[in-house]
Amino acid sequence: MFKFFQLSFILIISLFIYNACNDDPSSIGSNLIPSNENVTFFELDSYKANLTQSSSFFDKKLIFGNSDRVLLGKYSYGEASALYRFSPFLPDTTYTKILNGQFQIEKAWMQLKPVYTHGNKTSNFDFSVHQIRSTWNVTGFDRDSIASLKYDAGNVGSVFSNTDSLIRFNINNSVILEWLKFSKDSTSAPKNYGLMLKPTNSTNKLLGFNSVITTNNSTDNVLFYVVKRGTAKDTIALSPFLNNFTYTSANPIQNTNMYLEGIYSRKGQLFFNISSLPKTIIVNKATVELTVDTLNSFYGKPIKDSLFVQLLADSTTRKLTSDSTSYTILSRSGNKYIGDVTYPVQRWVTGMANHGFILSLWDEYSSPSRVTIYGSKNSDKALRPKLKIIYMQKL
Repeated sequence: MFKFFQLSFILIISLFIYNACNDDPSSIGSNLIPSNENVTFFELDSYKANLTQSSSFFDKKLIFGNSDRVLLGKYSYGEASALYRFSPFLPDTTYTKILNGQFQIEKAWMQLKPVYTHGNKTSNFDFSVHQIRSTWNVTGFDRDSIASLKYDAGNVGSVFSNTDSLIRFNINNSVILEWLKFSKDSTSAPKNYGLMLKPTNSTNKLLGFNSVITTNNSTDNVLFYVVKRGTAKDTIALSPFLNNFTYTSANPIQNTNMYLEGIYSRKGQLFFNISSLPKTIIVNKATVELTVDTLNSFYGKPIKDSLFVQLLADSTTRKLTSDSTSYTILSRSGNKYIGDVTYPVQRWVTGMANHGFILSLWDEYSSPSRVTIYGSKNSDKALRPKLKIIYMQKL
């Protein structure tokens, strides 16, 4: 009896499903949407609609001490010098014996481990080493600080060797002696302001080294000195307690392109006039597409190949909006950077003033890469920045 009822129930359900499937599929649920509330989808393509747009670039100073790398070297458009400061210390008895000539500083050298390369790995890399004679730090130190930095003209480095994995050079013993004296008497002269590593004119690549703010790098960049007493020797290792770098960059060619460059830094400014859009629409998706001038773009390794996009509150002062922490990432695919900008476009449509975007390199604090983007005045319309908006509107 139970099986009979079960079979009957299944038959009734099957007939119901069969009848529903024979209804007009397009009419199901149509009564739920009033005829005067129907909506449809539209697309606005800046390329096809010939929207008014503008692009430009500008410079903004970065504080180099915020970088997780120290840069050293020279490239076609940029040059970096590295700054290191150490604090050597010896027990009083050992220090006294060094002053008396009983102990000697036999040898001193420094090693650096590259973690970043900008330029051809096989290109020449050379530098000189100078004692710094003025104070410096990591706060407030930007590209203009080099003008006030004082250092000796003499080179206190020698016996330079470098490979892809290690840079090594000797340091004059007298430098270590000066530092030791200063560690015992901070009023003595000369003072210990550390070393500046400055690239030579023959150098044609930039290298990056872990900064002291980078974790687990205590053995990456180290200074060694050997204290000799008779036939016995002690090798003492010092990690820098302070590091920084200086960076200068040649101005790019002033044309119709946008230039985005790290470290210096250069940022892009982009605007699309979307005032023709109705205020009552719902933006389903909006994307920006930028085309790269690959012949005039230069990347280091490892590459972080993304752009950082933020909303402008004022296109003149370049002040960001209060929610600038809400950002967009444009990722590279081939010779294009593409990313979703639905959120800012919807805000513009619903009443927020449209001042456009600020574009930056994702790794602008640690990489001197220069990316050239075809701008809004390019003679080839197909290369200009593009904005595509898919939106929903009541009929």
